Amino acid sequence: MEMAFERERKYTLSAEHLPDMAGLGPASRPRVLRLEATYFDTPDLVLFEEGTTLRRRSGGDDDGWHLKTAAEDGARLERRMPAGGPCRVPIALRDIVAGLVEARPLVPVLRLTTVRTIRHLFGSDGDVRAEICLDRVEAELLVAPWKRSQWREVEAELSSDEPPASLDEIDRYLTDAGLRPAAHSSKAARVLREARSDTGRTAADAVRAALALRLGELQAHEVGVARDDEDSIHDTRVALRRMRSILDAFGTLVASSDDVHAARAELKWAGLQLGGARDLEVMDEIFEEALDQVRPEDAEPVATAWRAHLDTGSGPRPSTPLEAIVSPRWDAMHGWLIELATGHRSDGKGSRPAKRELRRRARRTVERVERRREAAEATPDAGPAWHEVRKAAKRARYSHEVIADLPDASTRDRNAPEVWKGVTTSLGTVQDITVARETLARIRPESAAADAFDAVDRQLAARGSEALDRARAELADAL
Repeated sequence: MEMAFERERKYTLSAEHLPDMAGLGPASRPRVLRLEATYFDTPDLVLFEEGTTLRRRSGGDDDGWHLKTAAEDGARLERRMPAGGPCRVPIALRDIVAGLVEARPLVPVLRLTTVRTIRHLFGSDGDVRAEICLDRVEAELLVAPWKRSQWREVEAELSSDEPPASLDEIDRYLTDAGLRPAAHSSKAARVLREARSDTGRTAADAVRAALALRLGELQAHEVGVARDDEDSIHDTRVALRRMRSILDAFGTLVASSDDVHAARAELKWAGLQLGGARDLEVMDEIFEEALDQVRPEDAEPVATAWRAHLDTGSGPRPSTPLEAIVSPRWDAMHGWLIELATGHRSDGKGSRPAKRELRRRARRTVERVERRREAAEATPDAGPAWHEVRKAAKRARYSHEVIADLPDASTRDRNAPEVWKGVTTSLGTVQDITVARETLARIRPESAAADAFDAVDRQLAARGSEALDRARAELADAL
């Protein structure tokens, strides 16, 4: 990451051209660039309010990501990183502003196209002492009121090793030539001061808000995955599952069915990339608990077989969580999610009042749980069938979370997610125990003492049966 202090001043321009620069000493011939910049912030513009700027720019000598924060003496500290993906803020920059944005999403809020005419001012030693730019700016606000604007301005920026007094000298010259200090500190500030939070109450508005909330959680947890923080992989997978469930229940209110299907497929892929490490952690915990409940002489051969299984592994090496979250495909997934969370498309039903329409669609997720529960109860080998019930219950839980966050949600609406959380937790234990018993059978050596493996299997079976009984009772309350 590159770092530099930026010292600049901006001026309004009424004429078509810059004033004569001869009075400021030798200068270069004009050079013209076309700069494209997308500015990122939270939907409620937390960075802007704190005087921080985050953008991705192309077309100049410093293409890439720029994060500008306040420094001493009116300067700005600018951190730069390579361009990377177009929609995904680099994890290192997200980490720097984490204290400001917390779990809010960072999404595009402004797009600027600048045709810049540059002239460099030279010192007596021939080095560049400052840069004078004439900018023609076109701005597109990507949040409400979604307006476009155009203007011209002049920008004077000192080189990093030039004394601050030089900027005062340039300032006097430019103001004497008829330029006036700009009222805005940056191009982004000029436009974003007109932005307002979109607090619509339609069904589509509620779905986009829910997706934005979970997208922010995903971005925040990615920082933890990069640092190998405890539980960060689990929390990231939960954010991915929540978005899949929201799209499954409500996605067609904000996008076409094809787009919803494609986005859900990418979220599923992302979850699989993180699954291996977390699944092994869960299995290890389950075996450890079961082994603590049997005699040491029974625990020892099973523990030996389990450790050998972990050490040996099978199949090709999966990608690590860090490799996954910095991959181009992960970046592209962010683009899908940002578009869904910040777009304006909705079908006719998306314009309906939120609570009524979302309740109607959430009811479908409950009906799916009921159908799968009935199928599981009627199936002799119900392990896989109860897993299907669990997946349906997760969709019901996460879809009810969207309704619980509505301003006019009832007490019952707000309590529903916790009821469904109990169901999914118990059924999660049932599924984990099922997988553990299958693994135990697979790692059991032919020469192993049958009593030891049978003792551990009985412990697992008892725990699984207890969890299933609990899930049946919780399902009765939820349904």
